[in-house]
Amino acid sequence: MDLGILPNVKIQQQSPQLPRPLPQTPQPPDPPQNSGGVIDHIGAVQLGSLVSDLGMGAAYTFGQSTPVSGLGLAMAAFHGARGAAFAALALKEKDQAKLRARIGVAGSEGLLAAGHALGALGAGAWSIPLLAAGAGMNAFSDYKYRTHYGVDAPIGEIRKSRLAGALVDGGLGLSYMDGPSPLGVVAGVTHLGAMVGYYGGSVFKPEMKHHWHSKGFGHALLAAGHLAGAAGAGAWVLPVLAGGTLITTLQDARQNAHS
Repeated sequence: MDLGILPNVKIQQQSPQLPRPLPQTPQPPDPPQNSGGVIDHIGAVQLGSLVSDLGMGAAYTFGQSTPVSGLGLAMAAFHGARGAAFAALALKEKDQAKLRARIGVAGSEGLLAAGHALGALGAGAWSIPLLAAGAGMNAFSDYKYRTHYGVDAPIGEIRKSRLAGALVDGGLGLSYMDGPSPLGVVAGVTHLGAMVGYYGGSVFKPEMKHHWHSKGFGHALLAAGHLAGAAGAGAWVLPVLAGGTLITTLQDARQNAHS
């Protein structure tokens, strides 16, 4: 058989095809990694409230007096105003996590305002459950919000002027144990001015709003404590002064860590 008569057939060899990868479902981004401890994820205001509000619960129970009642009404006003501000923000919030946090803070501030009002009106120890629930709920709501968004608050350097102010506030607070002091009026008015300055200044510098609002609340507590001390509230102003000092000093350190 003559194979030469067969046509010249070219055999085309195809390169082997690699298997195509299957389309992948897009994965959600990894949640932010939290750093720091529990304290780093709770706001200075919430931490200071644990001191001042629970201390006032003891004052309503064991040290009821007209100056203590006046201090309690001031505390109720501060917490009520803060609760109303967070409630107003919640009405405009679309993000579900932020909405839950703002509702939580608004509710906890409402409990604190009610607890202080009851204590100021002579309810004594009956104010403590409201104060404890409000302070605890406030701290928990803030912790959940900060951990959800991976927000921590590292500690930076505390300014020497803030440390000096803390020493002055502490010294005056101890002096009220011996009786009213006219220096309390001076200190109270000074802290009221600082409160107005921080809250008002945040309107012109919105990027500083969180830091300055926290400091403003701390100075509000310090003002109320000193004025109550000048009126004769005695040692019962110490928890309020301690809470205000904790807020202003801790917030100062946190602000400096970001600057």
